[in-house]
Amino acid sequence: MKSKKIKLLMVLLTIAALAVIFIAVIFPGIRDRESTVGTASLPAAASHAMGERRTYTFDQLAGMSTGYLLLVNYTHPTPAELTGNLVRAADRVAVSPVNPNVLILESALDALVEMFAYAASERNFMSFRVSEGFRTEERQRDLWDNAANQALVAYPGHSEHQMGLAADISYAGVNIGNSAQGSWLMANAYRFGFILRYPAHKTEITNVPFEPWHYRFVGQPHAFFMMRNDLVLEEYIQLLQREGALNINLVGIDYRIVHIPGGGYVEIPEGYVFTASLDNTGGVIVTMWRSS
Repeated sequence: MKSKKIKLLMVLLTIAALAVIFIAVIFPGIRDRESTVGTASLPAAASHAMGERRTYTFDQLAGMSTGYLLLVNYTHPTPAELTGNLVRAADRVAVSPVNPNVLILESALDALVEMFAYAASERNFMSFRVSEGFRTEERQRDLWDNAANQALVAYPGHSEHQMGLAADISYAGVNIGNSAQGSWLMANAYRFGFILRYPAHKTEITNVPFEPWHYRFVGQPHAFFMMRNDLVLEEYIQLLQREGALNINLVGIDYRIVHIPGGGYVEIPEGYVFTASLDNTGGVIVTMWRSS
């Protein structure tokens, strides 16, 4: 009797092992997926390193702003100055033939390069391209003035495209809003620091209709947290304002996100590095983590 039980147990263990192998072979993408995060979206590239503990005032932090978390919408206008270098997207990724000279901030383009390469390697999606990036206020006004439905166009001076951190992404030959490619993008863009800025179920918050093509670069760990908690940028900033600070772990790194109101300050602990971004609501958001 005991021998039969042992044999049965061995059979069950063998079946379980074969099932694990089957899943790993047939669905390799589901293994350790959280470790797949684009390096260009991590904050290290824009960080400020300090060996000793130091206090930074709001004005000092504002002067270091990456702009990644600036809120731009119908009540928060586009800042007057860009927070990075505009580069030609076509030099590194595919672009729409109707807009071959599209520009975008270099930090966002670095992340797009990684995201498109990952889509090609994981799903053989080879034809993602950038249709829109940076727009001048003059071009935004022209779009507004000539729009058949102005509800579908941001008012000049209130468009994320004027920041250079937003990209309209398309895929050759398909409707990005109703395709496997579009679904993949919605599920994976956060890994590369992008958020779907105007999801269908958040229109009452964003006041913008669903735009399955419009992605905004916010960097990590913010994109990760917003995706996992189903937050749009308005909600994320409100959460930070309410809580004051958040702790986020991503790929083994413990991040502390702190919201500093105008006139405030932050203490950066010894051995930590950090980035800062104005939020366009009167505060600055500091992302800090221990230097490895």
